[in-house]
Amino acid sequence: MPSIQFPPSRPVSRRPAALMSAVAGAAVALSVLAAPATVGTARAADPEAAKAVETGASCRFCDLRYLKLERCDLSDQDLSGAFIFSADFLDCRMRNTNLDSSNLALADFRDSDLKGAKLARAQIENAAFTDSDMSDTDMSFVFAPGAEFDRVNLSGATLSAGELAGVRFVKVNAAWTDFRSADLRGAWMADSVLSNANLDGADLSGANMRGVDLTGASLSGANLSGADLSGSLLQSTDLSDANLTGVKCLRCKFILTDVRHADFTGADLSGASFESVIDQETNICGAKMPDGSLGECAGQNVQPKPDN
Repeated sequence: MPSIQFPPSRPVSRRPAALMSAVAGAAVALSVLAAPATVGTARAADPEAAKAVETGASCRFCDLRYLKLERCDLSDQDLSGAFIFSADFLDCRMRNTNLDSSNLALADFRDSDLKGAKLARAQIENAAFTDSDMSDTDMSFVFAPGAEFDRVNLSGATLSAGELAGVRFVKVNAAWTDFRSADLRGAWMADSVLSNANLDGADLSGANMRGVDLTGASLSGANLSGADLSGSLLQSTDLSDANLTGVKCLRCKFILTDVRHADFTGADLSGASFESVIDQETNICGAKMPDGSLGECAGQNVQPKPDN
C-alpha cells in the first residue's frame, strides 16, 4: 500500500442528583440518632468516635459523619473503613493517614496535606481536595465521580483503575502519576502537568486536556476519542495503539512522539506540528491535517516532513 506522509510540521456541584439517594439514606439513618454532638472542635454523629480521632487514636470503621475539623493533625492514624460522609478536614495535616475503603463522599479536604495517605478503594464522590498536597498517595480503585482536585499536587500518586469520570484535575501536578486503566471519561485536566505519567489503557474519551504537558507520558492503548488536547505538548509521548478518533489537537506539538498503530480517524490536527514522529501503520483517515487537507484512508507509515 502507498506510503502516507504527515504534512510539515467552579466548579461542579457538590450536591448532584446522583447522590440524592445516598443523602436520603443518611437522613433516614440520622433520624434514629441523637443530634450530632460537639466535642472540642469536632462535630460528628458519634461523639465518642470524634473524641478518639481528636486524641490521635485509630478509629477503624468508625461513624465520623459530619465531623468538622480545622488545622488538625491526623498523620499516621488508621481511619480505614470509616464512614466519613460530608466531613470537613480543612487545612489539616494527614500524612500517611490510612483511609482505605472509607466513605468520604462530599467530604472537604481543601488546603490539606495528605502526602502518602492511603485511599485505596475509598468512596470520595463529590469530595473536594482543592489546593491540597496528595503526592505519593495510593488511590487505586478509588470511586470518585464528581470529585475536585484543582491545583492539587498529585505527583507520584497512584490512581490506577480508579473511577474518575467527570473529575476535575485542572492545573494539577500529576508528574509520574499512575492512571493505568483509570476511567477518566469527560474529566477536566486542562493546563495540568502529566509529564512521565502512566495512562496506559485509560479511558480519556471526551476529556478536556487543553494545554496539558504530556512530556514522557505513556498513553499506550488509551482511549482518547473525542478528547480535546489543543495546545498540548506531546514530546517523547507514547501514543502507540491509542484511540484518537475525533480528537481535537489544534496547535499540538508532536516531538519524538510514538504513534505506531494509533488511530487518528477524523481527528482535527489544525496547526499541529510534527518532528521526528515514530510511526508504523498509523491511521489518519479523514483527519484534518495542519495544511487543511484530509488524511488518506489507509493505515500506512507516517513520517512527518520537517517544518519549513
